[in-house]
Amino acid sequence: LFICLAIFLGVTSVFKTSTEFLPDLSSPIISVITENPGLAAQEVETLITRPTESALRSTPNVTGVRSNTMYGVSWVTLSFKWGTDYYFARQLITQNLTDVIPRLPLGTRVPILSNAASRLGEVIEYYIKGDLSPLDLRELANYDVRYRMLAVPGVWRVWNMGGEVRQYQVLLDMLKMRFLGISMNQVTNALQDNNENFTGNIIPYDPIEYATRGLGRITNLNDLYHIAIATKNGVPLYLKNIATIKEGGQFRRGLALTDNKEVVTSTVTKHYGVDTMPVIHGVKKALKEIQSMLPSGVEIKAFFDQSELINLSIRNLKESMIIGGIAVILVCLPFLNNLRATLILTVIIPISVVITFACMKLFHITINVMSLGGIVVGLGTMIDGAIVDTENIYRHMLLNPNDRFTATLKGSIEVRRPIAFSTLIIIAVFAPLLFLTGFEGRLFYPFAFTIVVSMLIGFILSLTLTPILCYTFIKIRYGRKQQEGWLTRHSLKGYLPICNTALQRPKLTCLIAIGTLGITILLVPLIGTSLLPAFDEGALVAVVITPPGDSLKETARISDKVSQIIKQAPDVKDVIQRVGRPEGSEMPETANIGEMYIQLVDWKERRRSIDEIKDWMRKHTEDFPGTIITFTTPLNDRIEESISGIRGQLAVNIFGNDLDILVQKGNQLDEIIRNIPGVTDVCVEQTLGILQLNMLVDRERANRYGLSAKMIGDAVETAMGGRVVTTVVRDIKEYDVLVRLQERFRDD
Repeated sequence: LFICLAIFLGVTSVFKTSTEFLPDLSSPIISVITENPGLAAQEVETLITRPTESALRSTPNVTGVRSNTMYGVSWVTLSFKWGTDYYFARQLITQNLTDVIPRLPLGTRVPILSNAASRLGEVIEYYIKGDLSPLDLRELANYDVRYRMLAVPGVWRVWNMGGEVRQYQVLLDMLKMRFLGISMNQVTNALQDNNENFTGNIIPYDPIEYATRGLGRITNLNDLYHIAIATKNGVPLYLKNIATIKEGGQFRRGLALTDNKEVVTSTVTKHYGVDTMPVIHGVKKALKEIQSMLPSGVEIKAFFDQSELINLSIRNLKESMIIGGIAVILVCLPFLNNLRATLILTVIIPISVVITFACMKLFHITINVMSLGGIVVGLGTMIDGAIVDTENIYRHMLLNPNDRFTATLKGSIEVRRPIAFSTLIIIAVFAPLLFLTGFEGRLFYPFAFTIVVSMLIGFILSLTLTPILCYTFIKIRYGRKQQEGWLTRHSLKGYLPICNTALQRPKLTCLIAIGTLGITILLVPLIGTSLLPAFDEGALVAVVITPPGDSLKETARISDKVSQIIKQAPDVKDVIQRVGRPEGSEMPETANIGEMYIQLVDWKERRRSIDEIKDWMRKHTEDFPGTIITFTTPLNDRIEESISGIRGQLAVNIFGNDLDILVQKGNQLDEIIRNIPGVTDVCVEQTLGILQLNMLVDRERANRYGLSAKMIGDAVETAMGGRVVTTVVRDIKEYDVLVRLQERFRDD
């Protein structure tokens, strides 16, 4: 009854246990990302990065703090001790940030907390393409599609990249403003003052009462046209008199392309600790629903899907388990020479595996490559006890066919101690893996757990279920001569002489064993080592890094050339390009970094291995001076970044105060590493600053006109870069209102 209950729980656990590709390998690394689009890198470093880094350095359990600063964006990354709870670490960081946020400069956005697990949490990516303008395509992705995705249980974030974010642009004519005596402050103040709703509280009127509501918010371009900036001689001066007002695209730092046409790509990230497969199924279902409601000619297509690799890997492991089980049966049948005894073992194998799944569910072990790999490895050893027990019971039944009960009892008890000792010895080999800490513990714990548990279950079944099955089903026919199987007899003919020789010459036997061990130890350094095996994911990722300071347009041009070459590579199906970074995202890419997702044809249609495809691409993309091009796979890229926070299998840090010397030493190290056999891709972090146009305030002349540095800075920021002064809300959609000089005045 107990075994039946365990089998029932095991079967239900198979369908309820979370399914992942790998166990949770995310290291406790959390980044604080703070944006202020109006600040240069030096100001971001001084006003945002340093205060943030100082406030977070004293956070408990922090083992390291590093920062990265660029134009308008600050990254401060904290590494916590392994074992630190993710949500507890976020809470500590949030508490420390409460002292920093009020002191950040005006225009700074609320900091975003990003964990390294976010990369492994990116479960599916898709792109939206169609016969719409970049503005309409991005608006469709931001509101219609994104909001539906966020409603899927388990979805945390959806990042959109590509297209153009719609905004209302007020482009000022400086000549008209000067002629009419209107300043930029007047324009920004008028926009802010004329974009408010208000209330007059409750007005009672006899038996009923009215709630008063004033409508003064801007809702369309016409409202912007008729905003009064000032009054001259009793005549109002409207915004339309001094500016061109239109809908336009926000200044962007990223774009996405496929087939030389702009698209919008979306990355869906799941919540930390949530099961991957239900989230992906929910997203796919939502995408099908949305597709039917999209405008004609618009299409949504997924290009990265973790479930495909998860299903493929688990299917391969399940096939390996089935093949392993069949192999065990085929080996046992010739030796036992009894079909019923062999069939008993065929029952023990699936029961052991099913009950192992129940234990996995109980101890929150997910179904992944490592846990299933442990079951595959332990498939033969988990039924060792049952094999020995069955064989010995069968032998006693041959000796005493008249009393099957006594034969079963004696046969089982006789081998009980050897089975127990052999099981404990094998468990002792894998048990230390259960006590590993850090990354190694996260990786190998499911593997060791399933091996140890399956061994214990196999041992318990050999004590209980195996004797019962043997007593019930193994029948010895009276009067029929029973003998060892053909394979057993011939194996003994070869084994007995060897065993006798070894016993007669024990010293020589020991010397041969020790010599074999010594040769094996000498050969160990020649065996290749790797943390994780290479996965053929059916796709590749190419990263293109151009020199610092290259514009988004230039990086896109070079990336497009690389893309055209890659499309000609063997077994390439499609290429999706992304250049720069999405607005407001946690990705550290700048405008000089491009990424290409390379879809390969189906595994069955491949003409070359994935390593051969990468070698072809490396060879044909060498002729881009000053550009670094590296190749990896999508999930491997995410795994590496979740483990260490960087892309790549090995990172070397060089510390110092002189940036020029650091660059020089970095280039020297690059040359040394490239000459090491086996190294394929080397990338030196681009630390050189971008070109800047410095504006020095002449304080004496500024004082004559009563101008402060802040007043000049605000005017320059608004005139050149533009300033978002308010927003327009239409239904659920919200658009920025940008004030800026017309291009003919900015390019002068």
